[in-house]
Amino acid sequence: MPGPEGITSHPSLAFLRPCGALSEKPQDGYHTNATAAYLESLSQTLLYLLTNDKDISNPLLEKHLSPDFHSHKIDTAPFKGRAQHLSLWQREVGQVPNLRCEIISCAAKVHEDGRKAKVWTAKRLSGLPGDICKEGVSIMKWERKGGVWMCVKWKMMRGVAEFE
Repeated sequence: MPGPEGITSHPSLAFLRPCGALSEKPQDGYHTNATAAYLESLSQTLLYLLTNDKDISNPLLEKHLSPDFHSHKIDTAPFKGRAQHLSLWQREVGQVPNLRCEIISCAAKVHEDGRKAKVWTAKRLSGLPGDICKEGVSIMKWERKGGVWMCVKWKMMRGVAEFE
């Protein structure tokens, strides 16, 4: 899938994208709308804050990451709680100061009740040791609590970008 500046995503990630084409009909009970666009933008902002800006004290993180937030990388044990996730994230990005995230694509589906959603973000990580570039997909589960969208779960899956 072409990304910014003509970069092409590795085909092995294609099966992880919930909508191969944004024109596909959403699953029953889910629809796309202005809320979906808002959650796509918010998900990308959180990714950039954590990865590119390395700003774990940004108020948006406290506002939109649930205190009982769960995160899970496929090859590691799950993290429970926003504080633990941010602490471990700070340590990880501190070890990779040149880490950069580039969003390849993003798609959201909002449940018809307007209180739950999922956002899939395909991304490319660069600046890793040895000039390695990795691609991955983040799946963020969102719930609307008291009028505020809170990310309650974040699953991260990774792959290696195609080498030429």
